[in-house]
This record gives sequence, C-alpha cells and structure tokens, in this order.
Amino acid sequence: MNDRPKRGKWGVWPAPIYWVCYGVLGVILVYVLVLGWLRPVFLDDPIQVIPGAAERIELRLDPNVAGWAELTQLPRIGPALAKRIVAYRQDQLAIGPPTAQTVFACPEDLAAVPGIGPKTVEQLRPYLMFPEQ
Repeated sequence: MNDRPKRGKWGVWPAPIYWVCYGVLGVILVYVLVLGWLRPVFLDDPIQVIPGAAERIELRLDPNVAGWAELTQLPRIGPALAKRIVAYRQDQLAIGPPTAQTVFACPEDLAAVPGIGPKTVEQLRPYLMFPEQ
C-alpha cells in the first residue's frame, strides 16, 4: 500500500523543467553581474555637503525695528504678513507702557501675529535677533 509517486532520475518533475529553471537563474545572475559592472554601488567622488542657509547668515533682523520691506526677505514672510508684523508692533507699542521699546523679546512672541504659527516661528528663528534683556 505504498501511494507515493514514483520519482525518476531527476526527481518529481521531468528533466526539461529543471533545465528551464537553471537557465532562468543563470540569466538573472548574468543580469545582476552586468548591472553591477555598469553601475557600481560605490561613489568615485564623495558627496560634498553644503552648509544650510541658517549657518551662512551674516545679518539677522530684529523684528522690533525692521521695516516691512526688510521683513519680506525672511523665508515664508510675504508683503502682507510683513505689514501685519509691523502693524501689530505699532499697535502694541501704542497701547503699552510709554517705557516699552520692544514688543518681540523672543521668537515665540511672533506667534501672536495673525498668520504666524509655531512652524513659521521655528523656520524664522535662525534669521532673527532680539535685544538682550
């Protein structure tokens, strides 16, 4: 009562199927070797890292004294937002105590201006300077 299929000289499948599989594997191996020869993985010249824009800043703006035209040079600050910053600054100086000279003491104070959120504050941080307390 042995129900197992009989195996021939080549195993379960006929010999041509094995030869086709070996041929396909050989073609894949040749393809990988040729591809590796044509496009090597290593780099001949190392990639040069260019410092970010924040590290190249030589002049930083003080939002307490900068005009709207100067503020438009900051990233993500257009003319409308720059005018809102100036208007907010003037309003706060008008309603504040007469000895107050600064409205913005740190970058987070800019978040009070409509249209400026935490992400914008973080992007502006390297471009701003504030008077020392």
